[in-house]
Amino acid sequence: MSTTTLHAATATSGAALFRPVHNLVASLREHLRIRQATAALQDLSPEMLKDLGIDRSEIERVAKFGRRGA
Repeated sequence: MSTTTLHAATATSGAALFRPVHNLVASLREHLRIRQATAALQDLSPEMLKDLGIDRSEIERVAKFGRRGA
């Protein structure tokens, strides 16, 4: 195996090692975004939620998917 081939194989393996870390960080960011949005919506008065077209029972879904989401 030539040095170029060995280097290319090592670089690919290195990138593959960081993919799970990247996915973990992305998942953590998404979890924190949902948590922050949920807390912000929970702090709103019933009148404000009604103005936004959101029922209190929908807060978690809205925080995760948006008003029109799943």
